[in-house]
Parts: sequence; structure tokens; C-alpha cells
Amino acid sequence: MKNVVLRDPNADEESKLKELWSAIFSDIGMEDFFANLYSKSLCSAIFEDEELCAMAFLIRAGELSYDEKLYNAAMIYSVATSPEHRGKGYAKAVVDELVDKAFSVGYSVALLSPSDDGLFEFYNKKNEFADYFYVNEQSYTKDELIDLPCNGAMTERVSAESYVSLRESLLGKLTHIRQDAEIFKYQQSICDEVGGGLYRVHDSCAVIEIQDDSSVFIKELLSPNNNVSEILSIIANKYPSHKYVVRTPVSGEISDKFYQANIKRFGMIKADKVEFSHDNLHKFEPWYGLALD
Repeated sequence: MKNVVLRDPNADEESKLKELWSAIFSDIGMEDFFANLYSKSLCSAIFEDEELCAMAFLIRAGELSYDEKLYNAAMIYSVATSPEHRGKGYAKAVVDELVDKAFSVGYSVALLSPSDDGLFEFYNKKNEFADYFYVNEQSYTKDELIDLPCNGAMTERVSAESYVSLRESLLGKLTHIRQDAEIFKYQQSICDEVGGGLYRVHDSCAVIEIQDDSSVFIKELLSPNNNVSEILSIIANKYPSHKYVVRTPVSGEISDKFYQANIKRFGMIKADKVEFSHDNLHKFEPWYGLALD
């Protein structure tokens, strides 16, 4: 019988973590993660003898801004189980372990951003995470955007620190994650590999990632006047493509008739001794930001 152990990986086991990462996720951004974020993160892993079967990382996300107060928030990231070891409860175990670690070192909030509805249900049932963050996500073709007015607005690529400052001025009192500059630096490294970057677009900000030759992904678009169509048109002129996917917060009145609501679950929360609730009118407003997906 194999010896099953839940433990922190040793320093010389980084290659095993990378191997599992490559098997489950894209290699894009992996080397930068291990070079810059891994040493600042916590990791939980399950081994059968010396074989790595499952892993997950805990990285500082920033602070949850709620009711004009700030709460330290950690992100559970890159939960992975090798296919031959699924169904053994390993994902639940590594996530539970990291939640305990997060609360023990002073975080008030643990966050997850599952990639599909099935995983939302899994983490709710197995780890008692609750749905909390939502996005307005839309897809557009080049032809839908190309003739929209641009009004001569400018785009400027900015540093992670400048992006965070602009982002906070736009989000204001909205319940949201005040994500650290380190998160955006990591996203910038991904953009450096595939194209795109962190941008100031007129009076708005956007995280733009080139997915492939025919698709542009705007992972976050924040605009003070909800003039989404105009900002998208500016981005489309800078990055010509066949398809554009954009995520914006679900908040305020969107007067731009071109842009219709398509609300999706985006992130989950588990809190330590604090309750973060909203009435039905504001249920969809909490904004996560980058899940580094």
C-alpha cells in the first residue's frame, strides 16, 4: 500500500510542481510564477510515496474592500490533481489545508475563481465556499466594433503600480478586491509572452491579453461612464482581431445600449469570523478583478 501524505513540497521538488502544472494548465506564465510568486506563496501538496498527485497555491490577493473597511485576502490558485488520482478527495484536502493556513497567518478571506459551473458546485459542497463575485462578460466580432466612434481617445501602456492606482480610483466604494501590484506584474509577464498589457484607455483602464491570432481577451475593463462600446472600439483599432471577449463589473446603470448584461459567476469566498453580505439589489456587484486564468 502506498504512503499518502499531505505536506508542503520540499525545495528540491519544484520540478514536480512544474510537471503537474504543465500537464493540467498552459505553460504560459509558469516560469514567471515560480521565479517571482512561488517564494512568496504557500503550497499544499499530496504525495503517494514520492509521486506528486495534487497541489494548490495560496498567494496574497490584496484586500477585500467592503463597507469602507479592508480585510486581508488570499487567493487559492492553480488547484491541480493529476487525472489518474482524481476522485480520491485530494483537491478538497489541499484546498482545506490552504484555507486553514490562510486564516492562521492572518487572512480574513480566502478566494477561489473556479473555471466552470461544475467546480463552483464542487467547492461549495466540498469546501463550503460561497458564490460572491460576478462579471458581465460579452463577446463581440470585429464587424460589431469597427464602426463605433473613437473620438480620438488615446491608449497608454502603464506600469502595474500606475494601473492599481487608476483601478482604485475607478472602483471607489464598490465592494471589490484591491488587488496588489504583484498580481498585475504577474499578469503583465503573461502579456509579455502572448501580447497585450495593462492599459489606460482615455479615462478607463483595461487588462488586454491576446489569446491567439483571432481572439483578444479584455480581462478587466473599468470605465467611469460605462461607455463600454467606445473603449472597446479603441482597443479593437489597436489590436485588430476577429473576436473580442470583455469582462466588466455588474454595477450601476449601463446607458450604453450596445452593451447588454450577461452576468456570470466568477469568484467564491470563505471568510474567517466575518460575514460579507449584500441585499438582492446589489447581489451581483462585488468585483474580483484578475483570476489569472
